[in-house]
Amino acid sequence: SPDGAELWAWRASPPALFQWDGASWAAAAAPPEADELGRATYADTFVVTSVELDGMGRAVTERFHRWVGGSWETELFGCPGRFVSMSGAATGEVLGGAGRGRLIYRSAAGEGSCPTALAGAWHGGAALRRGGDEPLGWVATTEGTIQAWDGTRIVPEGALLFRGALTDVAATGPGRFLAVGERSRTHGGGPILLERVGETKWRQRGLTGEGGLLALAVDGARAVAVGERGFVQTRELDGPLPWARTALEAPTTRLTRVVARSGLWLAAGDDERGADTFEPLLLQRADDGRWLPFRPAPPAGVFIGALALGEGDEVWIGGATRLGDGECTGYAIHRHRGGAWERVAEAPCEITDLHVRSDGAVWVAAQGLQLLREGRLE
Repeated sequence: SPDGAELWAWRASPPALFQWDGASWAAAAAPPEADELGRATYADTFVVTSVELDGMGRAVTERFHRWVGGSWETELFGCPGRFVSMSGAATGEVLGGAGRGRLIYRSAAGEGSCPTALAGAWHGGAALRRGGDEPLGWVATTEGTIQAWDGTRIVPEGALLFRGALTDVAATGPGRFLAVGERSRTHGGGPILLERVGETKWRQRGLTGEGGLLALAVDGARAVAVGERGFVQTRELDGPLPWARTALEAPTTRLTRVVARSGLWLAAGDDERGADTFEPLLLQRADDGRWLPFRPAPPAGVFIGALALGEGDEVWIGGATRLGDGECTGYAIHRHRGGAWERVAEAPCEITDLHVRSDGAVWVAAQGLQLLREGRLE
């Protein structure tokens, strides 16, 4: 408890509760009809939720219990979904998340409600305190938002107003940035592109198409974003035109890497050719905006997990000769120089990123961080 007068311990399953009497732990009876205990907090007394399961192990009822006078008082607010976070105040209020897009709130007078927050947000944590006579609460979500609670309503505060996940970010100039990702499937899916304007403000740009954007690169005045479902997005940063969508010939293409240097643009990924069959891809952007296979193609069967450009015409790739075995074998680094590919070094595990230094050495992210110099990994 906030004043240190009470100390509780609890176990979710099988349900068990214990209270510290200053010298030892004493067992306390679990709330009735509890197959599991859910979340716990302190709100003028110890508060715990219990879960009743059906025959398939699914939660069918979740109850709210307060320890009063040595026994449990049970309150059922009817909020659907499991409680995933709870925070209490010394005056008796409780704020918590109850699954996707839902909250539970108990006032100091014992009145319960189930306000709906911004649709689709999973609640990852809650905090509650008093500011004067009014409770002040915040709920953090797993989808990029923070929501504020004033005892009556929930409103977004200090965070982005999108539902989805971001996968890459790039600087486009002093104080200017772009970020890409994918909207939540519950909000229609599709690509997300955010642009930072001013000191703190991010603006979402409307994009069409299916699937998410996975990677982003900027070179000079051009930005290119690549992703799933066989398309790329391009924008001339200093021009008036919006982002332009370019479809690739294969709608099953999934591009996971894009790099640029001195006017050369490359993108890497794979193309689904059938059930559990994928063809590795390395594409080059032509002057007319088309994306064509890079020639000569990388060594047969190398799935590209990392891509980088070096001085001159050097192209570096890190990849595996097979996918999905879960073992750290079969990974290598290849370099294209002077019109031919060469195998430079073996890698200890999956290669997730490469960066070519100005002295020609290459940083390699393969679980640990390695430095590739003169054909040797250090």
